[in-house]
Amino acid sequence: MAKGWDPTAKKIGAQIWLANNFFSDAGLLHASGSRNAVNQLFYAVEAALIAVMTAEGVHVGRQHQHQLAAIIDDMPDENPLKSVFRKVEGLTTYATTYRYATPGGNIPRAPKSEDLDDWLETAASLIGTITKHFGVDVTPDEFNAIASTTAPPR
Repeated sequence: MAKGWDPTAKKIGAQIWLANNFFSDAGLLHASGSRNAVNQLFYAVEAALIAVMTAEGVHVGRQHQHQLAAIIDDMPDENPLKSVFRKVEGLTTYATTYRYATPGGNIPRAPKSEDLDDWLETAASLIGTITKHFGVDVTPDEFNAIASTTAPPR
């Protein structure tokens, strides 16, 4: 990391860059009919949520165990995105149990296409909002994305 870079701005920028890339992958997979679109969408939302929580001064760690609801529970009520993140917290189910066969060898059903469409729409709005709010360059080659602001949305 170059001298003078704010580590918070760097982490927020990196998480937003990742969120945008995971979201793009989710869209491509969904368009091709892949059942794995939901996994990439979960990662996109989780990365976006980590960026927002970093701005809030809340560390997302092992105590959250990739549970979106647990992370959202720790978000201050003053954050206007809290209620929007609640709309996609159901993605946790698909990210944590959907990617494995059951103990009996069954493959869990993919989410309904219309549910995935709704989640994609909500995630697109969230990720677009935070990308703009934090002023992050998310071009594919910008691996060292840095947030222009680290203040949480209000």
